[in-house]
Amino acid sequence: MTRYPLWPLGLLSCCVACAASGPSNAPPQSAAKTESAANAPPAASGASGASTTPSQPEAATTTAQVPKAKAGAESDSDNLTPGTELQVRFLVAEGETEIDVGGVRFVPKATAVKLGKGWGVEVTVAAKVKDGATHHWLVPAQSALAFAGRVTRGGKEERLSDKRVGSDDRLLTPGESVSVTRRFPGETSLALSASDSLELEVGIWGLGTTTENRRPVRRFFRVTFKGAAGQSPRVAIEPPR
Repeated sequence: MTRYPLWPLGLLSCCVACAASGPSNAPPQSAAKTESAANAPPAASGASGASTTPSQPEAATTTAQVPKAKAGAESDSDNLTPGTELQVRFLVAEGETEIDVGGVRFVPKATAVKLGKGWGVEVTVAAKVKDGATHHWLVPAQSALAFAGRVTRGGKEERLSDKRVGSDDRLLTPGESVSVTRRFPGETSLALSASDSLELEVGIWGLGTTTENRRPVRRFFRVTFKGAAGQSPRVAIEPPR
């Protein structure tokens, strides 16, 4: 311990006064250092084919926008309005796409189908519980899958939107696999030609452990359709943007 001599009160007061009036020799404080953000994992490839290294599946964690629940009101959204966030994990491994969200694993598939003289896209999603809990999947009249995006016909782009009709509930229980299917275009829309292109944004109307806490997922996955004259269209499943 350092011992300090006792100064006379008058001399100490003089020294304090001189120190207050004189210039400060204290060095300026250095700016706080900011840690660099951790590198994010690489996003999954666009196509639904096999990853570059089959033993190391590609994975991308994205953030899906879902609406905030209003107190005392249904939390399901008619148009998937963005709000709070829900984490979605998108995996591509050995040619199969898997998506984990809310304790449930989804396996989507998309294929080109003939519709009269044109083409359409059929989207199928199989769901299986991963966390051991029972989940509630909102299944409106049109489908449990919501469609949005854009289609280009003859060089003209058309925006797509969807609106929920009905509020049926489908239970997802541990050990059970449930599949839903929806096609684009619907019965009232024109089929796609070989020269058209489509970017379909697929979402979920509602998912939760109860009917009260169900939340929609806007950015679930994307389906792309690209036609070519004289060839069958190419359809791929891609991560959400």
